[in-house]
Amino acid sequence: MMMFSSSLQRTCRHVPTVHKTLARYFSSEKSGFVTVSIEEAQSTTAQALKMIGWDDDDASLQAEIMTAAELCGNNQGLVKMYQPSLMAPAEGAGKPTIERDTPTSAVVNANQSPGMLAAVTAADLAASKVLD
Repeated sequence: MMMFSSSLQRTCRHVPTVHKTLARYFSSEKSGFVTVSIEEAQSTTAQALKMIGWDDDDASLQAEIMTAAELCGNNQGLVKMYQPSLMAPAEGAGKPTIERDTPTSAVVNANQSPGMLAAVTAADLAASKVLD
């Protein structure tokens, strides 16, 4: 079973519990599709993101998110890597920060980072509040 970070674990309820490979249609003369392992998809995507300016942690998390989207059948996943420059971090982007935190709420500032990174920060914070 593929494990995602706590906030992504529940995003794909309809995905079968065991995925050993990730298959999508590409132009291949032999079979019409290419099979790529999840690990290879994540590591290759993370490497590509690092090449366009992402740090190690954010690249790994974003690659995990994009692979999860692909596994859910969402076309907002790995297809974005056909034009990696579109995934480059915004100039001056920072890490998401928590600007206000109460026992029942919080304000997360994305600081121009990609929305999914801020969403994971917010979801992890919300989950921790429930568990406290």
